[in-house]
Amino acid sequence: NLAQSDLVAFNAHLEHRVRDRTRELSEKHEQMAEELRMARELQFALLPQEYPVVATQEGAKESALDFLSFFFPSGDVSGDFFTVFPLGHQAAGIIICDVMGHGVRAALITGMVRVLVEEHAHTVSDPGELLTRINQGLTAILKQAVATMFATCFYLVADVEKQELRYANAGHPPPLRVRQGAGQTSVDWLPESRAGGPAMGLFGEAAYSTITTRMAPGDLIVLYTDGLFEVENEAGRILTQDDLLAIALRHAALPPEELLARIVTEVRTFSQTSAFEDDVCVVGVQVKVPETNENPA
Repeated sequence: NLAQSDLVAFNAHLEHRVRDRTRELSEKHEQMAEELRMARELQFALLPQEYPVVATQEGAKESALDFLSFFFPSGDVSGDFFTVFPLGHQAAGIIICDVMGHGVRAALITGMVRVLVEEHAHTVSDPGELLTRINQGLTAILKQAVATMFATCFYLVADVEKQELRYANAGHPPPLRVRQGAGQTSVDWLPESRAGGPAMGLFGEAAYSTITTRMAPGDLIVLYTDGLFEVENEAGRILTQDDLLAIALRHAALPPEELLARIVTEVRTFSQTSAFEDDVCVVGVQVKVPETNENPA
């Protein structure tokens, strides 16, 4: 029967086409997965691999500041970004950034922010002015895109010589200040850090102001992205910034690395998940307590 043989031949041809198409899609999927793995490796490689020595006096080998960080991308690539860099011998700059959304598009914008930081950070000393320039550059790029995108950012300068912190905020969550000096512990927000300008990439004319406050031996400043606290539990309650402060207060007497680890653990316990739904980045800088050479009585 000719019609039946034609149908058999057509089915065989169709099955062959389906197998070929399935193989092509599988190969493309593997290629995309490999490219995302490489992009993830590159993102991690661009994060600080070592931290600067910020000394109380030029030539000293011991740093007056200790740095630590946690970085948890929610997917293959992240919309969070941070960097730490020296500003002369007696100061360091810490920038943390969170791009709207996550995935490849957000990761591309973190790359843009990184380039803008590297372009301006060593020629602009004022934190507010640096964020203003980064915003101008980012807005100029993003206005050519169809979708609205933005990035929150916090820039902190820890100045050992002047014993002060200078910082500016572009729509970012306020850092925590943990005070561990003089046998007492306390946790509060970095003064006036809850105020600031809008997120970057939205308004090219936005100007950001700089806040200055004293820093004391034992101070630990914790910068983080909103993925750390905007988590929901089974009852539908969302962890707030004040909840985060309360968690930090419970563990304020611990060494910095253990303190940050406890915060992360409690947030995960609250959400009852082993992984974060959003990218999470946490960066800490502690002012070391000077060692004394006095012999005990």
